[in-house]
Amino acid sequence: VGFSQGANVVHNFSADLTAAQARRVAVVAMIADPVKNPADSIRTWSYSTKTPGPGKFGAGALMGKHVRDKAITFCVAKDEICNRPADGGPASPSSTHRHFYERATSARSAGRQLDAMLRRSGVG
Repeated sequence: VGFSQGANVVHNFSADLTAAQARRVAVVAMIADPVKNPADSIRTWSYSTKTPGPGKFGAGALMGKHVRDKAITFCVAKDEICNRPADGGPASPSSTHRHFYERATSARSAGRQLDAMLRRSGVG
């Protein structure tokens, strides 16, 4: 699990896992991933009906085939780090990026999604 720059690290690391390595992984979660790729077939939780676009640093590598079914990305539409606006967004992270995911309702929602994924993986 990683948030923002940590999500970037998780994304890049997980994209190249071998089948043997992936068997040891229960879930891959990226919150506000700056290299989120909307073309990826992993589960996306956007907290709204609007589907977020690519991350601030552009669409990263697709998630490796061995972890796609274990991976989820969380992004709220107004977070410019995981949903780059046409103008590139502000120079520093917005209040939405810094505080949305720590709100109790957002955290509970993410927790429910992660719990469901872990149960599907046989954990819990």
